[in-house]
Amino acid sequence: MTTEKTTRSPRALRFAEAGILFVLMLAIVVTIGVKMGNDKPVAVTAVERPDNAALAAAVIEARQEAASAETVAAPTPETFVADEQPVAADPLARYATATPAVIYQDGEAAYYDRDYDSAADLFTLYTEQRPANAWGHYMLGLALWKSGAVVEAETALAVAIDLKPDHVKSLVNMARVRLELARADEALAPVEDALSIDPEYTDGYRVLGRVLHTLGRSDEALDAYHEALARRSDDPWSLNNLGLIHLEMDAPEAALAPLARAAELAPETAVILNNLGMALERTGHAEQAALAYEVAADAGHAKADVSLARLEAFLADGGTAGETLDLAALAASFEALPRYAAESAGINGVVDDAPDSTMSADADSAVVADEEPTAVALGDGGL
Repeated sequence: MTTEKTTRSPRALRFAEAGILFVLMLAIVVTIGVKMGNDKPVAVTAVERPDNAALAAAVIEARQEAASAETVAAPTPETFVADEQPVAADPLARYATATPAVIYQDGEAAYYDRDYDSAADLFTLYTEQRPANAWGHYMLGLALWKSGAVVEAETALAVAIDLKPDHVKSLVNMARVRLELARADEALAPVEDALSIDPEYTDGYRVLGRVLHTLGRSDEALDAYHEALARRSDDPWSLNNLGLIHLEMDAPEAALAPLARAAELAPETAVILNNLGMALERTGHAEQAALAYEVAADAGHAKADVSLARLEAFLADGGTAGETLDLAALAASFEALPRYAAESAGINGVVDDAPDSTMSADADSAVVADEEPTAVALGDGGL
């Protein structure tokens, strides 16, 4: 009996221990289950989606409030650095190692493009490299004149003439520059010298006509223009100046043919059309005169605009329009009379002229064709 009792006690103990362990494990499982049950998401019957626009507005507002709350320290004089202004590149820098030929050709190209300031800069550089070349000083003089530096242009042309006394173009343009400087009495000698060297130089006769006209020697000026036209009949400025003198001499009938021819050659040149309008108006062709004034006014001629308004009022009030002239036939009828002379009328004034024709004879430069005449209004361009 004793032995049996002893044998059952350890078993009972093991069963008791197992029961205790079972209870503990069950408690742990229950505890974990409760915990996991509490962590499960709660189901909702209706899900509300956020308002994206409102959310974005709220975020922006929050950022703005945060930014306004920040304080930025002002820079002290020691730490503040002003923005540095860009330094303009020297336009002549690329010619530092260029040959004189390149500089001359680029200067000539700038002149023909009517970029006279650049041309003057380039020919200044060229004459520094080739001070004994007359053509460089001549082109410098032209560029300076066209850029408005007339006094400096006279100096450059004087150097060209000193280097090459028979340089016809420098002599003729010296006369032009002195006319612009209101020194017509000093303009006569160089142009006469040029024509003594080259009696066939058309531009020389035109400039001679301008000088004589300015000096009041109208009969000799008419002769000079006819000499120019005998050599080049399609020179619109000699034709214009010839017609202008006839208008100033109160001979509008004589002015019609040369001005009609000039307008035919230069149909968009305001000065010429204004003078043609005056010739037509003074010969009783009011309607055609108004048309000429209208084109000149559209081209920017102020006096033509005034004349047009006057004629329009005249025609509106019943003024006589006048017969229609065949201007093409008039233009074709004009002939230059080489030895023409007219009665003196004591004229004072300034007439228009074309820019000089240039041709490089520099050893480093290719020969180029003469420049086409371009309208350059001087003074009134008419009465």
